[in-house]
Amino acid sequence: MKRKNIKHHLFMRNYRKRLILFSSILCMLLASLQSFASEDPTNTSCLRGSVDSFAVGKEITTMDQNFYDTTIAKTIAHTYKIQDVVSLGIDELGSSIIQSDFDVTVALAVTRYDSAGNTITDTQNLRVCYKIADTAKNKILSYFSFTGAYKVDVKIISITPATGVSWDYTKLLFLKNDITAIRDYVFQCSSVMPLPSITTPSIVNPDNRKMFLQLLLYQNLYL
Repeated sequence: MKRKNIKHHLFMRNYRKRLILFSSILCMLLASLQSFASEDPTNTSCLRGSVDSFAVGKEITTMDQNFYDTTIAKTIAHTYKIQDVVSLGIDELGSSIIQSDFDVTVALAVTRYDSAGNTITDTQNLRVCYKIADTAKNKILSYFSFTGAYKVDVKIISITPATGVSWDYTKLLFLKNDITAIRDYVFQCSSVMPLPSITTPSIVNPDNRKMFLQLLLYQNLYL
């Protein structure tokens, strides 16, 4: 009887060890699924004061191009995350000269579209504060981020004027919206993963070098 109890005890102990090991491996496999997902090229829209009129009423729209492309959308296996970032800053590519300190706040109406087309609109205030004497320049970029929006409309609804400034500081500003998707695609040996339809903007994108590198990475992964 004691021998049977010992065997049963050893069997249960080994069984528990195997169960724990199996559960650990399963959890590791599930956790690694997202790590193998790819990051799509970032979709970007940009309004530059040095090129366009940075004024109340101006609007930019950004879309997850792969999601809205009917051909590419069929190859999407799973979307893990949609990262959205709206930013306001000083356009370092512009030719305008900063003549003095200035502090400006821009109110934005941000409309977000989910995968089903449902929309939510809220107001966000972004502020840029430039001081010539401040060598850190850590207030020349303001942004907010959110997730889950496959399409975003950003509209300028008000600009709080910088006090004591007589020159046109809006020519130094840029408004940008980025959408980046992390997802898996269906792998088919008989077909090549199509590239996203990228439209070259008439406005030079401050992050055009980053987009180009991301596109090269995308091609290396799928072509």
